[in-house]
Amino acid sequence: MKAEGAETSQSSGYRQAIVLAQREMEKRLKAELQRRKHHRTTEVGAWLRKVVLGYYQYHAVPGFNTSALTFAASAATLVALA
Repeated sequence: MKAEGAETSQSSGYRQAIVLAQREMEKRLKAELQRRKHHRTTEVGAWLRKVVLGYYQYHAVPGFNTSALTFAASAATLVALA
């Protein structure tokens, strides 16, 4: 049997890894949006749609709704700021 503290530690480490991965994805998304700043809006929108749909498909697991909504909100914010 595993100790209860070890299970919590593993869960905490996993969540921390997810948060770090989300931050890295946001940085890459922001950099790419800056690079595409002068491209056509329809072209950028189509690219962003592919990115978001790919993200959802890759992470399509039960209980992922909160993270998916957070990613979509951060992507929308980055587009609005770009």
